[in-house]
Amino acid sequence: RGIETASSEWERAQTAITKVKQLRQEAGAVMEEKPPSGEVERYKRELEEEKKRREAAERQLEAERQKGKPPATPAT
Repeated sequence: RGIETASSEWERAQTAITKVKQLRQEAGAVMEEKPPSGEVERYKRELEEEKKRREAAERQLEAERQKGKPPATPAT
């Protein structure tokens, strides 16, 4: 009786280990997936454009501040 219990527990443990290994492989595959080609470049370009717009707006505000004009409300 004790041997049967130990044997079935061993089988359950092996099944659990196999399942964990499988899940880890699946998770690893998901982690390694790359975004669609061009997606990263497009995102970088958008960030760069946003940065340029922000810098231009800051320069404009600074120029107006130095002229003594009340600054225009920046478009967000």
